[in-house]
Amino acid sequence: MTYADIEADVRTLLQDDKPVYRWPAAEMYGYMPEAVRALFALRPTALFIGGRMPTTSVALEPPTAAAATAASGVVTVYVNDRYKQGLVYYVAAKCLERDDSDTANMNLASAYMNNFASVAKG
Repeated sequence: MTYADIEADVRTLLQDDKPVYRWPAAEMYGYMPEAVRALFALRPTALFIGGRMPTTSVALEPPTAAAATAASGVVTVYVNDRYKQGLVYYVAAKCLERDDSDTANMNLASAYMNNFASVAKG
């Protein structure tokens, strides 16, 4: 799974999949390391891939937004694929939280953050 994969799913969820985008890719990439760390805090086994914990520091530390932007989002996220949807919910919630001018966005952001927690804990 890559940052670009997560970005595509977030855009679909937010109905922001047609250029000109409302949320730039760099902003979404900035939320992704935070999402991985939040997931790890709730579910440390989320980093187990194929039953094994990554052994390199590169695999343990999520890519930065700058690195992801430079690689057009094609950087690997070392998280078990079953938690991809949780990461999508987290990033979507953060995008909507930034756009707090609309009460519906804030309610949806809260719902997506709850969905993230459900996926992470479940």
